[in-house]
Amino acid sequence: MHCKKASVADIVFVVDGSSSIGEPNFQQLRDFLYTFVDSLDVSVDNVRVGLAQYSDDAHKEFLLNTFSNKSEILTHIQDLAYRKGGTYTGKALEFIKEQYFTPSAGSRVDKGVPQIAIVLTDGESSDNVSAPANELRKLGVLVYVIGINVAEYGELKEIANNFHRASGLPFFTGLHSVGYLTDLFSFCFAVVAPLLADVVFLVDESGSISSENFKQIRSFISNIVNVLDVSSDKVRIGVVLYSDSPNVEFFLNTFFSKEEVLQQVQKLPFRGGGANTGRALDYLRTEIFQESVGSRKAQGVQQIAVVITDGISSDNVSLPAANLRRDGITIFAVGVQEADISQLRQIASHPPRKYVHKVENYLELSNVKKSLQKLLCNDILVQAFVIPKVTRLIAEGCEETEEADIYFLIDGSGSIYPQDFLDMKKFIIAMTKMFRIGKEEVRIGVVQYSLTTRLEFSVAQYGTAKEITIAVKNIAQLGGGTETGAALKSMENHFREAARTRQAKVPQFLITITDGKSDDSVVEAANSLRSMGVLTYAVGIRDADMAEIEQIAGVPERMFYVNNFDSLKQIKDEVVRKICSKEVCKQKEADVIFLIDGSGSIFPVDFDKMKGFMEAMVDKSDIGPDKVQFGLLQFSDSPREEFQLNAYDNQLQLKQEITNMEQLGGGTNTGAALEFASQYFDQSKGGRPSVRQFLVIITDGEAQDEVSKPAQALRQKGIIIYSIGVENANTTQLLEISGGIDKVHSINNFDDLRYVEDKIIFEICTQEETCKRMEVADVMFVVDGSGSIQPEQFVSMQKFMMSLVNISDVGKDKVHFGAVVYSNQPDEAFRLNQYFTKDGLKDAIWKMHKKGGGTYTASAMTFARDRFTQPYGGRMSNNVSRVMIVITDGAATDRIALPIASRDVHKQGISVYAVGVGNAKTQDLEIMAGTKNKVFYCDGGTISSVCQWKCEVLRGDIVILLDGSESISKGNFTITLQFMKEVVNHFKIGEKEVRIGVAQFSTNVRKEFYLNEFYAKEDIFKRIDTIDQIEEGTRTGNALTFVRSFFTAEAGSRKAQGVPQNLLIITDGDSKDPVEEPAKALRAENINIYVIGVGNLNDFDLIKITGDSNRVFPITNFNAPIEVILTPFLSNFLPDCNIDIAVGFDISKRTRPTLFFSGQPNLQVYFPEIMAQISSVAKISCASGSQISVRLGYHLATDTGKVIYDTRFENYSTEIVEKLMTLQTREATFLNERFLQDFADKFTKDSNAKVKVLLIFSDGLDSSVEIMEEESRKLQGKGIHTLVTVALDGIFNANDLQRIEFGRGFGYNSPLAIGMQNVAGAIYKELDSVFERECCCVSCKCVGQEGPRGPRGMPGLKVSNECKVGTRLFIGVCCPPNTIYPYCPYFCKSDCPSYPTDLVIALDMSEDVTPTAFERMRNVTLSIVDQLAITESNCPTGARVAVVTFNTHTKYLIRFSDYLLKSKLINSIRQIALERTSNQRNIGAAMRFVAQHAFKRVRKGMLVRKVAVFIANGASQDVTPINTAVLEFKALDITPVVIAFKNVPNVVRAFATDQTRSFLVRVLERQMNQEEQLRYILRCSVCYDVCSPSEECSQVNLLPVPQPINMDLTFVVDGSRNIRTDEYEGIKELLNAVLNDVIVSDQVRPFSAGARIALVQHSPLSHAPRQGQSPVTLEFDLEQYRNRNMMKRHISEKMRQVGGSSSVGYAIDWVMKNIMNKSRPRSLKVIFAIVGGETSEWDREKLLESALVAKCQGVAMFVLTVGRKFSSSQIEDLASDPLSQHVVYLGRVQLPEIEYAERFSQAFFSLLNSKFSFYLRILHCVSPCCKKPGPLETMDSGTSINQSITSVVY
Repeated sequence: MHCKKASVADIVFVVDGSSSIGEPNFQQLRDFLYTFVDSLDVSVDNVRVGLAQYSDDAHKEFLLNTFSNKSEILTHIQDLAYRKGGTYTGKALEFIKEQYFTPSAGSRVDKGVPQIAIVLTDGESSDNVSAPANELRKLGVLVYVIGINVAEYGELKEIANNFHRASGLPFFTGLHSVGYLTDLFSFCFAVVAPLLADVVFLVDESGSISSENFKQIRSFISNIVNVLDVSSDKVRIGVVLYSDSPNVEFFLNTFFSKEEVLQQVQKLPFRGGGANTGRALDYLRTEIFQESVGSRKAQGVQQIAVVITDGISSDNVSLPAANLRRDGITIFAVGVQEADISQLRQIASHPPRKYVHKVENYLELSNVKKSLQKLLCNDILVQAFVIPKVTRLIAEGCEETEEADIYFLIDGSGSIYPQDFLDMKKFIIAMTKMFRIGKEEVRIGVVQYSLTTRLEFSVAQYGTAKEITIAVKNIAQLGGGTETGAALKSMENHFREAARTRQAKVPQFLITITDGKSDDSVVEAANSLRSMGVLTYAVGIRDADMAEIEQIAGVPERMFYVNNFDSLKQIKDEVVRKICSKEVCKQKEADVIFLIDGSGSIFPVDFDKMKGFMEAMVDKSDIGPDKVQFGLLQFSDSPREEFQLNAYDNQLQLKQEITNMEQLGGGTNTGAALEFASQYFDQSKGGRPSVRQFLVIITDGEAQDEVSKPAQALRQKGIIIYSIGVENANTTQLLEISGGIDKVHSINNFDDLRYVEDKIIFEICTQEETCKRMEVADVMFVVDGSGSIQPEQFVSMQKFMMSLVNISDVGKDKVHFGAVVYSNQPDEAFRLNQYFTKDGLKDAIWKMHKKGGGTYTASAMTFARDRFTQPYGGRMSNNVSRVMIVITDGAATDRIALPIASRDVHKQGISVYAVGVGNAKTQDLEIMAGTKNKVFYCDGGTISSVCQWKCEVLRGDIVILLDGSESISKGNFTITLQFMKEVVNHFKIGEKEVRIGVAQFSTNVRKEFYLNEFYAKEDIFKRIDTIDQIEEGTRTGNALTFVRSFFTAEAGSRKAQGVPQNLLIITDGDSKDPVEEPAKALRAENINIYVIGVGNLNDFDLIKITGDSNRVFPITNFNAPIEVILTPFLSNFLPDCNIDIAVGFDISKRTRPTLFFSGQPNLQVYFPEIMAQISSVAKISCASGSQISVRLGYHLATDTGKVIYDTRFENYSTEIVEKLMTLQTREATFLNERFLQDFADKFTKDSNAKVKVLLIFSDGLDSSVEIMEEESRKLQGKGIHTLVTVALDGIFNANDLQRIEFGRGFGYNSPLAIGMQNVAGAIYKELDSVFERECCCVSCKCVGQEGPRGPRGMPGLKVSNECKVGTRLFIGVCCPPNTIYPYCPYFCKSDCPSYPTDLVIALDMSEDVTPTAFERMRNVTLSIVDQLAITESNCPTGARVAVVTFNTHTKYLIRFSDYLLKSKLINSIRQIALERTSNQRNIGAAMRFVAQHAFKRVRKGMLVRKVAVFIANGASQDVTPINTAVLEFKALDITPVVIAFKNVPNVVRAFATDQTRSFLVRVLERQMNQEEQLRYILRCSVCYDVCSPSEECSQVNLLPVPQPINMDLTFVVDGSRNIRTDEYEGIKELLNAVLNDVIVSDQVRPFSAGARIALVQHSPLSHAPRQGQSPVTLEFDLEQYRNRNMMKRHISEKMRQVGGSSSVGYAIDWVMKNIMNKSRPRSLKVIFAIVGGETSEWDREKLLESALVAKCQGVAMFVLTVGRKFSSSQIEDLASDPLSQHVVYLGRVQLPEIEYAERFSQAFFSLLNSKFSFYLRILHCVSPCCKKPGPLETMDSGTSINQSITSVVY
C-alpha cells in the first residue's frame, strides 16, 4: 500500500529576490528550484510550473503556459537573475493571483486541477500579507511558505493555508532538507492508492443552485476525481444529475480514463427544476449500480455514492437511501447552504460524523474537498481490508466471554416498517455469530414488545447459533404502540429465570432496540434491572428520544444511535466490543507506550483531549506488573520521557501523571521520536520483551523527518504500532509507521479520539496470540524424566520442544536453546551455546531420554538457573531475554524447597513458564511460574505449541510460484527460498501425501521442478538451494498462464483424483501485465490461489488474483516473522472437520427386565448433559463453527450379536437420548471382543468422517485384559482415532478399562468415572483435545487452569428414600435427580405430589353460587392444598399452586410465584370471598383460559406435571368450548379434574374421549362421601405416582394403545413454493408423528377395523388451471399401504416437495372425486389439510366451492397451518365448524410444535370417533350443492399454537 502522487497540478513558485538574501544564498534558491522541478512529471497535461520573483515589485519570470517541457524550465531556472530590493510579499501574492492563477496564464482552475503556490522568503514583509493570502485561499490555491532565517513565524502562518504548510529554516543550505516538499502531493492530497471502487456522484441541479455555483460543484467533483486512479480495473466514475427527475450524464463503464472523466465533468449541464432527492436515490439503486452499466458489485468491488445537494428534498429520502445502503452502497452526503442536516443524516451511511459534510456556501466546498478525499480513499481501504479483520478479531476476542446471558428487547410497534423489522432481526443474527453460543456458554434470548410484551424465546431454549438464527427469522412483528417501560419491567422475571438455569452467576446483558419515545416511563424499570446486576444497553433509531435512550442505558457509554434500521449492521462491532471488552481485557499482559505529539500546531484544549484519551485507556485496563503497564513519551522537535513502563502500577497514579504532563511546543520530528521510543520497550527501561508490546502514537501533522526506517525497526523488534492521525496528518506516513492500514486510525478532530479508544484497547487485548516469535533469547527446557512419565508421554514432550524450536529464529546472535532432564538428579542434555541450527537442536532433543526415579523439581530449577551463566553458554551480560520452561507431570518430591528455588530463579530475571501434564499440582506450578498467567495445562495426546501446524495427515498438491524479478535483492531472495523450505517442512511430503512443485517468474517464467519430481523433504530442500534468481521485470499474468501446465497429470497433479490443488504466489511488485483473466482461468479449474505480497503492493490487484481477500497475506518486508503468514496460510489447507462419535454401553449387571439404565442412577442423571456437551463443539483453533460437524451414533447389542438398539450417525437429538433413557429390555450387554468388533463394523458401514471416536460407558471388562488390549489395537488399526471409557457405578476393575484406551495422551493418568465432579466437562475436554489434534494438527491444547469451585449449596429437602420402579412408563425414567437445575435439591419422591407439579384450582363464581356453596368450594380447595408439599423455590420439587375464579369470564386471584410458603398460601385461600355476579357459568372458557394463560410459565424438568382442578356448582350449557378445551389440554399435556356439586353431562361426554382415563370428573352432590372422593383425586390425579401408581388408580393408563377408528383419512399437504425447505422437512416429521397414533386397517376384510390413509401434495410445477393437468401429486391412495411403517418409509424416502403454485381448492376437488368417493368409502371421512400460505388467486373460488361440497358430503375438514403467511379467511372457508376444533395455527414446525400437533390430532380423532353419528347428522345437507353447511355448533376462533405452545417450550 502506498500513497499516490498527484498526476496533475499547477504550481507557481514565488521567490524572494530582495537584497537581504545575497548572491550565494540566491544560488542555493536556484539549486533548490532546479532539484524540485526536476523531480516533477512536467508536461502540458500533467504538472505545469510557473515562476515569479519579487522584491519591491513582483516580476513575471514565466507563466504556467510559457514552457511545455521540463528542460526549458530548468534552463530558465539556471539563468535566473537576482533582482534585489525590498521585501513586499503581500504585493507578490496579489500579483500571482491576478497574473498566474487565470486561464489565460495557463491555470486549469476551472477544470478542477489543484492550484499550488510555494513562497520562499528570508524576512518579514514590508506590507500586509494577510488579505492577499486570504484571497488566494478563497480561489482554492494551496499556499506553502518556507521562511529562511526568519525570527518570527507569525507571518508565515498568515500566508500558509495552515501551520503545516509553513516551515522555518536557519540557513539557506537547509533548503534541501525540506524533504516533505518533494513528496508534496502525497501530503496535499493524502490519498492512498491505487484503489478499487465504483464511485457515482449524484448532483443536485435544481433551480436553487445558480449557474455560477454549479461551476463550483464541477470544480469540487474534478478535485475529488483528480486524486483517484481512474481506469477500467481500478476506480470507475459515474455522474447523475437530478432535479425533478434524475438524468444520467455518464455510466460507470462510459469512460475509463481520468482525462475523459475530467473533460466530461467540466461539460456537465445545469438545467434547474425541483429537487426530488429520494427519486434520484432510487434511480441510483435500480439503474446505475447495475452490472449492465459497469457496476462491479458482484465482484466485491466497493460501491460508493457521493450525494451533493443544496436544499431540502421535495420527496422522502429515508426509505430510498436505506434501500440503497441495504444494497451495499456506501453514501457520502455533502450539503451546501440550505441543505437540511437531518435529511443529510437520513441519506448518508453511518456514522454521520464521517459521511455527512455540511458547508454554508459554495466557496467553502474547497475546504471540505481535502477531508472528503481522505475519507473517500480511506473508506475504500477500510471496507476492503480492515473491517473483515476487525470483525474477526472481535469475534475471537468475544470467545473470552465464556459465559453470559444476553436478551434482546426489540420494539415491534406499528411505527416500524416490515423491512426495518427485518433489519433488526438481521442485526440480532449477526450479533449471535460473534459469540460462542452454547447451553453452558453464551445464551441469547429475544423479547418483543409494543403495547404488550411477548417472549419469543428464552436464553435457555436454544443451544446453538443455528437454532437461534432460525428462531429469530421466524419472529413476527406485533404492531401497536410503544410501552418500553412495561417491557423493561417484564425483563426482571426473564433474567431471574435465566439465573435459575445457571449453576453459577454469569454476566447478564439487555440490549433494547427502539425507534420512538415510550408511552410510559422507563426510568424506574431500567434502574431496577441495573440493581439486579443487568448491564443495560440501548440502541435508538430514527425518532428515538435520546434522553430516554440514556435513561435505559444508564450511562452514555452503553447508548447508541443510528438514523435508520439498515445502519444497525454498522454498529454491530461497536456494541459487541462494548459487551466483550471487560472479559477480553481481563488478566491480559501487555506493555503500552503512548507517543504523543506535543508540537506547537496543537492547541492546548486539544492537548487536553489527548490526555483524556490516554486516561480513558488506562481506566479500561487491568494495571499491574504482571498485567498491563503504561509508559508515556512526548515529542516535538525532540522527544521527552514522561514516565517509563514500570513507573506506576495503579490507575490513580498513572492518570495523575498524565494530567500533570505539560505540552512541549515546537516542530514535528516524528522519526526521531520513534527511534527514541525503541529503548523504552527494553527490560532496562521497564519493558517486558516476553509480553506483547504496543506503541500508540497520536499526531496532527506531517513529520519533518523520515519515519519509515525507525518505525520498521520497531516493528521488527515485535512492537505493534497504532497510529492515530488527526486533521492534517499525513496518511502515507501513518501507513509507514504502522505498517498496515488496519492499525491506522484517521480522525477529523481531537473530539473523535473517544471513538478510537475502545477500538484500540480491544485490539490490544485481542491481538492474535500466535505465540510471539522469539528473535533473541536464551531458552532452557527443564524436563521431568521421572518414573511416572510413560515413554509415549516423553516423546510428546520432545515434540513440544521441537515445535518451539520450529517457531523461533535460531542462530548465533538470535535464539539459543538448552535442555536439562531431571528425576532424582538433574542432567544437562545440551548447553545454550551448543547448537545454532534448528536441525541440530531437533536432533539433540530427539536423542534425549527419560531417566526414571523421583521428581526433584526444585533441585532441577536451581541446576538450570546456573546454566544461564556465561560459562555454560548463557548471554547474561548482553541484555538477552532468558526463559525457563519447566514441564512436569506430578508433585515435586522436594516440594519444601520449591518456593526458595523458584524465587532465586526469578531474582535472576529469568521468566519461568510451568507446563503441567497429567497429575501435575496446581500449587507447585504457580510457585514455579510466580503467576497464574504463566501456568498451562495440557490434556491432549501430546504437547505442542498452538502456533505450530505440524500436519501429518493431509493430502494436497502445492505449486509455489516465486517472484525472481530484479526488484528483489539477493539477500531477500535467499530469505524467500528459506521461507519456501519452512512451508514444505510443515507438511508430510510423499507421493500419496503432499506434493510440491516450484516455478520462478520475472519477465519470463521458468519451471524449477514439477509436482512428481521429488517425494522427500530432503530432496526438495536440496533442489530449492540450487535455484538461481532470474532478475528481470514482473509479469505475473504471464506466469499465471504458464503455471496452468503444472496442474496436469503429466506434471504430477492429482486433480482428477480429487486431491486439493493449491497455488502459492510470493511477489514483491505490481504486475506489468493483466492478471485478472489468467487468474480466473485457474480458479475455474478449482485451483485455490494464495498470494504473499511483500512491501508496498496494490492489495486490490492481489485480490484479483486470489478472488478472496482472505487469501491475500500482505507483509511489509522480507524480514517479517514467518509465522505471521505461515499460520493463517496453512490454516487454509485444513479441510472441514467432520467427527463421528460412536457411543456404547456395557451394563452387564442386570437383575430383571426394566429400563436399560436402571441400576445406574448417575448415568440417568448425567447422560443427557454429557451427550449435549460433547456434540456442541463451538470452535476449534483452526476452523469456524460452520466447518465442524459432530454426529453421534448409538449401538447396543448382546454378546450374541442381537441388536437391542442402533442409530446411524446423526446430529444430537434429545428425542434419541430420551428413547435410550426410556428403553426397556431384559437383555444385558458385555464389554468383550464381540463388543469392539461390532463397533469396528459400525464405523466401516456408517461412517466416512475425518475423526472417529468410540466412547464406552462400562461397568467392567467381560473378557481378559490381554485379549481386550489386542482387540483394541485392531480397532486402532482400522482407522479409529480414539477410544475413551467412562467407568459406571459399581465397577470392580476400573484400572483395566484404561488399558484398552488409546488416543487420549496425557489424560491416561486421569480415569473418567460417571460419578466424578463435572463428568460432562471432563469428557468434553478429552474429546476437545482429540478434535484439535485430528482436525487442526495441534497435538495439544494448552489451557488455563479451572476456576475455583463455587460455594457449597444449601442442604437438600428431606424426601423419602424409597424409590420403587413401577411397570408403567412416563416420558422419562423414574426418580432421577433433577437434570435441568443441578444446584436444586435432588428429588426422588415425596408423598404428595410424587413429582414436581404445577396445580391450578379454578373456583366457580357464577350467578347461582350461594355463599354456602362457595364455602364448600373453598373447603375443598383447602383440603387439597393441605395435603400437598408446597415448593419453596422454583426448583422442580413439590407443588406450586395458582387460583383463578370463573363464570363467563376468568380472572387470576393467586399466581404460581405469589406464595412460596404453605402457611401464607393457605391463609390467602381462606381470605377469598364470593363476588356476586349475573354472569353464567362457562367451564369450557375457564379451561381454555387456564391452558393458554395460567400454564404459560411452568417449570422445566422431565417429570414436571401440570394439573388443573375446576370446582363447579353445576352444569355448563356450553359444548364447543369444553370439547375444544379437551383438545388443548391433551395437546399441552395438562391433566384436568372437574369437581361438580351437580351433574355435568357435557363435561362427562367430552372427558370420555380421553383414552388415558386421566381426565377426571367427580360429582359431589352430598358431602358424606366427599373425603373419599378427594383422596381419590389426590392419589390418581394431583399426586399421581407415574412410577408406582396406587392400585385404586389402575384405570389410568398414560400410554394407552391407540384405538382403531374406522375412517378414511386423506392428508392434503401444501408442497408449493409457499413452504420453505426446512418447513417441508418438518411437515414430513409431523406426518410421521401423527401416523404413530393411528391404527391402520389391514383391509383384509371390506371394513377391517382401523383407518385407510391417503396422501397427496399440491401443486406440481406443471399444473395450471383449465389445462387438464392433475393439481396434485399422489403419494399413495387409501388402498396402497396396509401398515403405517410402510407409509412412514414412503414419506421419509420418496416424498419430495413439488414446488409449484398453491392450489388448495383444486387439490380438495381432486381428492373428493378420486379418493374420498371411490373404493367403498367409509362413513367417517377426514381431510387433513396442511397449509403454508395463501392459495393462488385463480384457486380461491375453487377453494370455497370444493370445501363446501366436501362438508356437505360429511367430510370433516381439519386444517393445520405452517408459517405466518396464510389467509385467515381462506382457512375459515376451508375448515369445518367449529374452527377451534378443526384449525391449529402451528407457526414453526419444530419438535415442540410437532408434539403439540400430534397430541391435538390424536385427541381430535378420538373426539371425532365418539361423536361420529352426531357429526354426520348435523352436517347432512338436502342437496350436494348447498351454499353452506348446516350449523355444527357455535363458531369461535381456531386454536392458536402461538398462544398455547408457550407452556410447552417455555
